[in-house]
Amino acid sequence: MRPSRPEHESDELEVTPVVTCFLRAGGDVLLLRRSGEVGSYRGRWGAVAGYAEGDPAAAARREIEEETGLGSAVEPVRRGEPFEVVDRDLGKRWIVHPYLFDCSTREVTLDRESVECAWVPPTEILRRDVVPELWTSWRRVAPDEETVAADREHGSAWISLRALEVLRDRAVLPSSAVTSTDRLGLDPTPSNTGPPPEGVVSADERGRQPALVGGVVSADEGGRQLALVGAAAPARLRGGVCNKVGTRPAALTAAAAGVPVWAVAASDKVAPRPLEPPGERADPGELYAGGAAGVEAEAPLFETTPGELIAAVITERGDLSSAEVDAVAREMAELEDSWAD
Repeated sequence: MRPSRPEHESDELEVTPVVTCFLRAGGDVLLLRRSGEVGSYRGRWGAVAGYAEGDPAAAARREIEEETGLGSAVEPVRRGEPFEVVDRDLGKRWIVHPYLFDCSTREVTLDRESVECAWVPPTEILRRDVVPELWTSWRRVAPDEETVAADREHGSAWISLRALEVLRDRAVLPSSAVTSTDRLGLDPTPSNTGPPPEGVVSADERGRQPALVGGVVSADEGGRQLALVGAAAPARLRGGVCNKVGTRPAALTAAAAGVPVWAVAASDKVAPRPLEPPGERADPGELYAGGAAGVEAEAPLFETTPGELIAAVITERGDLSSAEVDAVAREMAELEDSWAD
């Protein structure tokens, strides 16, 4: 007797390979609302998608150019593990090949298959009426802890943005759902399909990206983005914030763009007394291998960002004013003195 086939392998279902391509600009991805001229899921939101005839990678490139006109503006980032989506109403067993591309522009030219487009945080997938398993496709190609930690090609701003994306996506799932499989982007089913928490966003209504230097992205009541700095050791606010090298130029850039910068740290990191950057330095030989003989190099790891560039210090006690930071500093000084006694 022939063994029964699993339901998802039933003979009456037509096996159809497709590609799902996420185009990413900054921290947002492109979603397209399907027109009435497509054969399935009319009116729903999805990524760039199409039949994967022959080579899926070539099909992905073709669909991007046809549906958005952005073929020359994208660079491949990641290919996700294919997975099945069964739609018995359509008699289809879709074999989905997910892809992620970085895009250098947001200027989209739609073809007849879409009536609308939007650059949105990927968590918006959980709010909209989307094609089946679109969140699963995103999870297969989304940044995860391993890809961020292993990156050796990009600068700190790029890596910080990717790390924030990991935090943002994790915020829509309960901690119990973040398994080792999910960390690899292979968990096909989100445990929480509700909307993301308020404030878990990545761009304002004009699509402008915030200045990011570690920490978490949020928004003020007017929807304006804030640059939050994960500070290693805030000194008194007037004195500044001690953090990794690169924080000060990022804060200066944010100030020039009118974007407020917040320092985020635990209150016990408020320095009790005037603080100088730690003297830790990287090995210049590792940074400047093969440099000119006789040239001395310095590679400090920390610097102080002036207090006038920092709008506020955010701790577990809330948003601290300059006076409140001073109060915490006095508290830390008293504790330090008591320990010395």
